[in-house]
This record gives sequence, C-alpha cells and structure tokens, in this order.
Amino acid sequence: MATAEGQAAREWGEALRGALIHGHSGLYFRTAEPAAPFLIELCRGERPEVAAEALSLQLSCVGDDGPFHPEPLRPGDTHLSEFVTRTRAIIHSGRAAYYPWLCSSHVGARIGALELLGVLEPRAPEFQRELARLEASDGNHWVQQAIREIRLDL
Repeated sequence: MATAEGQAAREWGEALRGALIHGHSGLYFRTAEPAAPFLIELCRGERPEVAAEALSLQLSCVGDDGPFHPEPLRPGDTHLSEFVTRTRAIIHSGRAAYYPWLCSSHVGARIGALELLGVLEPRAPEFQRELARLEASDGNHWVQQAIREIRLDL
C-alpha cells in the first residue's frame, strides 16, 4: 500500500481493512493495534491516495460508527476496553501527521483528515481554526458536508 498509486491504493486499503475489521459484524481484529503506527507512517508520506486510505482506516478504528464504540462492545470486558484505549491513544499520537492533509488538493485526503481529526480532537483550537478556514474557503461540496456533520456533533 505504501508504494501504491491511484486505484491500487484503494484496493490495498480495502485489503488492509479486511485484515483489521470483520466486514459484516463490524468487529475489530487484534491486528488493529499493531497496525496503527504503520497507518500513521503512511500519513507522513507524500502520496495523497495512500494517505486517504490510511486516514479512512484509522477513522474506522476510532470513529463512533466504526467497530470501536465509546463503550466496550461487551460490558465488563476489560481486555477490550484496554485494547480500545491503547489503539485510540496510538492513533491520536499521530495527529501531527494528519493536519497537513487538510491543505491537500486531493479531496479524499482532505476529507479523511477532516473526519479523523473531528473525532480525535474536535474542540482543539488548531482543529477549530482549520475547520473555520476550510468552511470559508473550500468550495468542495463533500468537504462542506463533512464540516456540517462535524459541527452538528459539537
């Protein structure tokens, strides 16, 4: 995936998603935690298609509509709770790699960063400044829709 271009990046992203998340149940596999640092590194690269996939995969691991919900899927399961906490912390630690994609000309990477940061740190001053900048200057319909959804969740 790190060297993929165009549609190949998307195909590799889907294959990796299958290794991290059980499709029809939406449950994670234990591979999500060790994969998180790799996904962060992919966001530090220069390939927007690859970053878009990595951002999307990370969102799938921490987003409220993904396999990890705010509370453990099985109440009282401390292993699951600790696993979720560790994975969220790893993904959050990569936030500096996500911000530059908010300025990308690649819409998928821009939306991926917007949505992931909107989950990780929606009230952070830096994110709020970027959100306001994009709201005022980005004419893309999908970016504006993502901004509206983030604002609704605040």
